[in-house]
Amino acid sequence: MEKRIAGAERVGHHKTSMLQDVEAARTLEIDALLGSVVELARLTDTPTPHLDTVYALTKLLARNLEESKPLLNDSRALPV
Repeated sequence: MEKRIAGAERVGHHKTSMLQDVEAARTLEIDALLGSVVELARLTDTPTPHLDTVYALTKLLARNLEESKPLLNDSRALPV
């Protein structure tokens, strides 16, 4: 655990790839990053209540971002 924390500290300030995707209005890689872990947990009967919550909220975020894309692409919908 200490090695992981030290490694993260050496990286310094950065943005995760998912945050970069959100900011660039790209499709989120939810299943690759979270869904696969959730699936493995189900296969091994490992409870993951916190991860399940993060997964559900991230899917909701992705859906909301997808629904707002047409608004962002339509200059008439943007406030003046």
